[in-house]
Amino acid sequence: MAVSNVPIFPQTITTTAMTIVNADGTNKKTLYTAGTNGSKLEYCYITNTDTAAYTVNIYITISATDYLIGTINLPLSSGNTTAAPTINLFANTNLATLNVDPNGNKYLMLATGATLKAATTGAVTAAKTVAFITQGGDY
Repeated sequence: MAVSNVPIFPQTITTTAMTIVNADGTNKKTLYTAGTNGSKLEYCYITNTDTAAYTVNIYITISATDYLIGTINLPLSSGNTTAAPTINLFANTNLATLNVDPNGNKYLMLATGATLKAATTGAVTAAKTVAFITQGGDY
């Protein structure tokens, strides 16, 4: 995309889903890959069907190198019962340094070629799932 002094806005709305299951172990999995001209991520929701809590590490990958940007606690059964709500990753206080839009909502910009990844620090219990839903837009 050519440099311009005219503001641009995301052109294509994107929604992605990713799950971590027992077979994934503690391997990093891709949540979102930036578009050709970069992307703006506006939310990432996380749920947990397990009766165990997890620690989740969040990474940005640039030029094949993973950079840890934050770690959050994922309570047991988050989003799977009325007692434990779905986790909004961008609203988590452990990621307090994210950008904030004029409405007070946090967001994350990803440059072309960058990816957002996640991994649990312990394997998810067999037949249980930690799920991620992201939404944003590609420029």
